[in-house]
Amino acid sequence: MTVRVAMIFKSGQHAPATVVIPNGQDHDDQFGVHPALIERIEVQNPKPGAKTQRWNRQHRREAQQLFRHQHQALALGHAAGRHHRQIHKNPRQVKKTGEPAGDENDVEGFDPEHAVECSAGSAQKQAKKCPAWHMASRAAKAFLCCHARLPLREESGAQHLSAAARNNSKVAPQPSDCGILRTVISNIWHNLRMTPFAPFPLGRPRRLRRDSFTRNLVRENALTPHDLIYPVFVTDGQQRREPVGSMPGVERLSLDLLLPVAEECVKLGIPVMALFPVIDPALKTLDGREALNPDGLIPKVVRELKQRFPELGVMTDVALDPYTSHGQDGLLDGQGYILNDETVTVLVQQALTQAEAGVDIVAPSDMMDGRIGAIRTALESRKLIHTRIMAYSAKYASAFYGPFRDAVGSASNLGKADKTVYQMDPGNTDEALREVALDIAEGADMVMVKPGMPYLDVVRRVKDEFKIPTFAYQVSGEYAMLKAAALNGWLDHDAVMMESLLAFKRAGADGVLTYFAIDAARKLRQG
Repeated sequence: MTVRVAMIFKSGQHAPATVVIPNGQDHDDQFGVHPALIERIEVQNPKPGAKTQRWNRQHRREAQQLFRHQHQALALGHAAGRHHRQIHKNPRQVKKTGEPAGDENDVEGFDPEHAVECSAGSAQKQAKKCPAWHMASRAAKAFLCCHARLPLREESGAQHLSAAARNNSKVAPQPSDCGILRTVISNIWHNLRMTPFAPFPLGRPRRLRRDSFTRNLVRENALTPHDLIYPVFVTDGQQRREPVGSMPGVERLSLDLLLPVAEECVKLGIPVMALFPVIDPALKTLDGREALNPDGLIPKVVRELKQRFPELGVMTDVALDPYTSHGQDGLLDGQGYILNDETVTVLVQQALTQAEAGVDIVAPSDMMDGRIGAIRTALESRKLIHTRIMAYSAKYASAFYGPFRDAVGSASNLGKADKTVYQMDPGNTDEALREVALDIAEGADMVMVKPGMPYLDVVRRVKDEFKIPTFAYQVSGEYAMLKAAALNGWLDHDAVMMESLLAFKRAGADGVLTYFAIDAARKLRQG
């Protein structure tokens, strides 16, 4: 449903055209008109179509209830419109009239029922005594959201009501006509803008970009070495250094050559190193049993790193693809389908093997259902209560993983097969939220979105929805693209490196797994 709104400005001129507000659209965003310029809001409901009229006849009681809610919202919206000028008074107006401009703390005393009563024409003087002047502008948006048929959430609304509002005898906690309206407002009031920005030329945003110290002073997001996790590829042997052709600057290293890299991570302030094994093809099997070897490559490297650099966090990958002869992350049935529960049993043993070797963080990247709960239960049963789980919760079946598979040697094993039956569809974001919610409920301490830059919208949705430590993986394909462009002189290497990493922070990520970690930390140290 849409609502047609005509706006009248202080100059007395009408808006140049009637505007249709799409569902969920804030009125000032849609119009491009600042609320301080609005004298009042005039609203007319469009005539319902034949389908709506038929529904109203069939559901008379529900239609009447919705009609009452809309009229209450309409009254509240008009009340908001009448008080808009007082809410946004500039200092000259305040001095001239002697009336207060309003205080943001007035929101705490807001009573929607009082506002609705005050909206009656004869009670306009009484309305001016309402302490919630700031709340009036928010009420206008609440009215528009109500008419746009946004979902109402009684529970979250009750949780968001301020302490003062809960103590107000006029604000009843149980659902009612006005209670539903309160819920709409309380669901959105923490997300609405309060500051009236000055129009040009009084407001000149470029003033805050004029020099370096000002830009540093007002910067909203910043990148530090503590935001970085460094993925490394480790192989058996001594003095082995094998460049990865599809990832310029990345090498497969034996443990003795990995130790200086770990030392540099400590000096640069990079908090965590993530280990990925390059397994001898002779050790790869259909069931990936080498992943359970307590004296295998990863447990051996973990023990050495924690002995030499106890202050460096170590994270390990819980997945079978480096160990299987077919390159898949799990066990196969007779038709080549990935078995879920049987794979989870093996993953639990792999995670326990790594945790008992002393790893700080296990990171299941397999995308099997239920593996986080099974791993957490097993860790608790072994008294490994301090082992953290960073779940690859939203791992997409992406084409950006190619260079990584070259690095660990699974590309040839996988062949032309894919992982679409267990990794996520790139077209889905709601599914990502479900996956994250399941992993949190099963005991994940941190969650991850993979790949990174093509999925920053997912990072933002996850962070906004769950407020849990959220990480993103700037995967091998992303790294390879930037490196290739820089090597060809098409992009400035350091500039695009730092900009891409800052984008993760801006999107809401608490940290980034990136092959740029060492280079970025060096750049940050230089200032």
